[in-house]
Amino acid sequence: MSKSMDTLSHGLFGYVMYKSISKENMSKAEKKAILFTALVSNQIPDIDVLINLTEIGRMMELVWHRGLTHSIFIVPLWAWLIGSCVRWIWKSKQKKIYYYAALGVLIHITSDLFNTWGTGYFVPFSSQKYSIGTISIIDFVFWGIALLGWLIAKYKKQLSARRIFQVAALFMFIHFLLQTSLGLWFEWQESREYNQVELTASFVPYTFQIVGKVGNRIDINEKSIFHKTKRLQTFYSADHLNLQSVFQHHLKAKILYDWAPLDLIIDEGNRVRIVDPRFYNKRNGTFLQEEVVLKNKKKPVK
Repeated sequence: MSKSMDTLSHGLFGYVMYKSISKENMSKAEKKAILFTALVSNQIPDIDVLINLTEIGRMMELVWHRGLTHSIFIVPLWAWLIGSCVRWIWKSKQKKIYYYAALGVLIHITSDLFNTWGTGYFVPFSSQKYSIGTISIIDFVFWGIALLGWLIAKYKKQLSARRIFQVAALFMFIHFLLQTSLGLWFEWQESREYNQVELTASFVPYTFQIVGKVGNRIDINEKSIFHKTKRLQTFYSADHLNLQSVFQHHLKAKILYDWAPLDLIIDEGNRVRIVDPRFYNKRNGTFLQEEVVLKNKKKPVK
């Protein structure tokens, strides 16, 4: 499962950004420089996927991925690096390049902030991963708006392509506002029934999975503008288990347990599953989880 908005979505944001910029009286080299800036700035924070090349990186991925490279405090550094590449490759002296680069990086890290995986938006001053959960990692409405803009620009040559994509960008932003407002409204509604609530956007627009916990009961509900609230599943978490000594020998389970804002512990006798219920897949009943085999099961904490 992807841990950020998909690469295509970020690429589309960069393309729409490029097409929305006025390029009148620019040379081919200058246009290439802006295209490079728009596309790279909207992708470069995900360079931290290189951590997967090492074993420790794969183990620590939940903690390290979307950390420092996605921090708002690193935006000026990314802008400087991209701007320096542009100056070196195309000999461009456009100061706007740095602003475009900063804008592209900001779009990337902020869009990631609004999906479920969370982003280290304030690293290094805060190690917390912030997640709002209102935007899906793959949002087909964004795709559709970008595709429609491209089709109109292609077949309606009499219209300004820049204006078309500026309107497309506006509609993307409107969709973002509507989707986020609806998700937060649904989350507030559910919070009146539960002690803790976590939100996950579905691939279906304006549809959300909401995980609510009260006591050790965890409900997974689906809310949408298209239908009434559905109860997808109910679990009872084995919160009484003392797993701290077990975690010393199962680092990935410990990482998931600490990383997830809401934990579901499923006791299966000689093994325990540590689950982040926000990633419940209603089609096949799977989760983001780690399984721990218990050799000597710990007694409940009194």
